[in-house]
Amino acid sequence: FLRPAAPRAAGELELSAAGGEARALVRNTGNVHFRLGSVRFTGVGAAGDTTLEHVVDGWYLLNGAQRLHRHVLPPELCARTRLLRVEAAAEKLTFRAERTLGPEDCR
Repeated sequence: FLRPAAPRAAGELELSAAGGEARALVRNTGNVHFRLGSVRFTGVGAAGDTTLEHVVDGWYLLNGAQRLHRHVLPPELCARTRLLRVEAAAEKLTFRAERTLGPEDCR
């Protein structure tokens, strides 16, 4: 691999949920690779309590590449969750996204 003259580490995180599954799509939009240490899914209830938490190991992401991380939302926990958050932590970058979760997302 040749290192670019002006290295730029950058990325995007897109969070979606449907059919009882949360999906976090991480894209490397920079011109160098990075390694995700972990991807953490967290659910928050109406009272601000944590309803679910799931962590998956990350992996290398080459520049221009993307990787989809999935988590099945258990129906009983999904029903209690109002806000879904995801955080993907890389060496020097952290990506965050959140979205509200409705009953239609749990089925």
